[in-house]
Amino acid sequence: MLGPSILASRSVLLRNTHTLVRVDSLSEGDHPTMAHDISDFIGAHVRREAEAFLASHRLRLSDIGSWICHPGGPKTVAKMVEALDLPAATADLMHSTLQSCGNVSSANLLVLLQTIMNKQRPAPGTHGLAVNYGPGFNFEFVLVRW
Repeated sequence: MLGPSILASRSVLLRNTHTLVRVDSLSEGDHPTMAHDISDFIGAHVRREAEAFLASHRLRLSDIGSWICHPGGPKTVAKMVEALDLPAATADLMHSTLQSCGNVSSANLLVLLQTIMNKQRPAPGTHGLAVNYGPGFNFEFVLVRW
């Protein structure tokens, strides 16, 4: 069973945001440090960046039928759902991923993708958007077609 085809991707590094999320390397391993208001920041910026990316491919948020979004944590899920007007099924999937494996950073996208492929596979031709974010502060977008 093949997954979706990747149509395009974009990385967006937002200026002067290096203190929002950073990874400190310590003798016992890497430790992420996040600003208290990181979910508010994501909610305030993700829609603008997603719309700009999609517009460059003549698409709108309403054209996306499948969402693969890094959940981060419960507050971030709520902010992403609100900002991108995500369907309830996407929010439920983000919450269930957090409950089953926690926040495993960018790897959450792979867990979500596997679940979507096995249980909620979109119809052929459906556009999907993977949304990730992390240190720097950056957004990562991948446009796919099922």
